[in-house]
Amino acid sequence: MLKNFIESKASETEFRKLSALGAKLRIPVPEAFLTMEVTMPDGEIIHSHSQRSHSYTRNFYNFMASQALFLDFKDTTWGAGLLSCKITVPFAIVYQNSPMNLSSSSASSETSDTGGINAAAAQDSYGIVVGTGVTAESFEDYKLDTPITNGNSSGKLAFAGQKNPVRTYVAGTKTWTAVHTRFFNNNSGGSIDIGEVGVVAYFGSYTTLITRDVITPVSLPDTGQLKAQYTFGIVFPA
Repeated sequence: MLKNFIESKASETEFRKLSALGAKLRIPVPEAFLTMEVTMPDGEIIHSHSQRSHSYTRNFYNFMASQALFLDFKDTTWGAGLLSCKITVPFAIVYQNSPMNLSSSSASSETSDTGGINAAAAQDSYGIVVGTGVTAESFEDYKLDTPITNGNSSGKLAFAGQKNPVRTYVAGTKTWTAVHTRFFNNNSGGSIDIGEVGVVAYFGSYTTLITRDVITPVSLPDTGQLKAQYTFGIVFPA
């Protein structure tokens, strides 16, 4: 269990039932956690919590389906039963004649510091991103409700660069995890309330929102630093 875990008891109970059923049927059930931490310049941590992330979007599943089934992204509209993706900029429908390819030079790899969901410093169009929006999560989300942009002026945050995630395999439990972390510095002159967090992936030349979590707003005071961390994991049956 993660420190300062705030998931509701009812939700956690349901997930554990699902995970146990997956283990019984030998169908791995993926896990994802979101951790938020606010630190002040003197090192004082004024906020810290972890929760389950359970808001993968249609884009995420469409991408997975295209890879697993080797199906084309050939639909010119977007919605149920279609395998197109809706990208964050300029909010267009993406379709092409072959599945998206993660082996391209722009995609994340073992030796790449940028691409995929590993964003460079000041890059606010992909990677872990944050916003002030509080609109309820939806399977149809393709962008943050009110994204925060990079900068040091009013309402903006300085986006630090992401490096390759910390990957771990635990043989005893047959569990793979990958921890993605990004820091955001508030040099805006005022407090900013973070209401949403998401992961935007960079596939080829497209930026695509694959998860969006709406949280109880976290206040980030001026001069404070926010750490947003996603831990993705999967337990294998054998």
